[in-house]
Amino acid sequence: MPPAPKKAAPAEDPKPKPVLSTRPPLELPSAAIPVPPQAAAAAAPAPKPAAVPAPAPAAPPAAGAPAASEIPANAPKDQVRRLAVFFTAGRRKECDDFLAFLDQSARTISKKPLFLRRVLREELSAGADVAILLTKLRGAAAVAAVGVLDELPEAKVRDLEDTLCAAGILFRAVAASEVQKRSVAVDLIVDMLLLSPEA
Repeated sequence: MPPAPKKAAPAEDPKPKPVLSTRPPLELPSAAIPVPPQAAAAAAPAPKPAAVPAPAPAAPPAAGAPAASEIPANAPKDQVRRLAVFFTAGRRKECDDFLAFLDQSARTISKKPLFLRRVLREELSAGADVAILLTKLRGAAAVAAVGVLDELPEAKVRDLEDTLCAAGILFRAVAASEVQKRSVAVDLIVDMLLLSPEA
C-alpha cells in the first residue's frame, strides 16, 4: 500500500499583522513649552510711540498792546528809553521790521547799549485825533515816538510831528522803503541818547 501524501504547509501571510498595544495613549502636558526671553522679545510687536500733541498757536497781541521788548531785568535805568510806536493798517510788517532793526542797532552802536521799552503801540488812520494820541503818550511816559505812516496824508503826519515836538516828545516818521537803512537807525538812536532816561 503506497504511503499517504504529506499535507502542504499553509502559505505564510507576507504582511505582518499589526501588534495592538494594551498601554494607554501618552498624554502630553497642557502647559505651553517655555519660550526663551530673547525669542519672546523679538516676536512681540514694538509698542507704538505716544502721539505728541502739537503746541497751541500763540495768541496774537491785542491791537493796542505794546509789543514785548526784551530788556534785561538789571538794565540800568539811564540806558532805557520809553518809546511809542505808530503804524498804518498796511504797514504793520514794515513797522515790526524797523523795530527789530532799531533794537539791534541801539544795543551795538554806542559804547553802552541803549534799550528801547515800547510803552504804546497804536494803529493810525487819517481820522486819528492827535490830541488824544498826545494824552496817551503822556500817560505812558513816552519820550519818543516812531511811525511807519506812508498811507497817511502828509498834512496829518506833519500835524502829529508838530504836536509831539511841541510837547517835548521826539517823533520820527520812517518811510517803508527805509526801514532797513542803517543811517536812519543811527540818526534816531543818537537823538534818543539825549532824551530823558526811564525814571
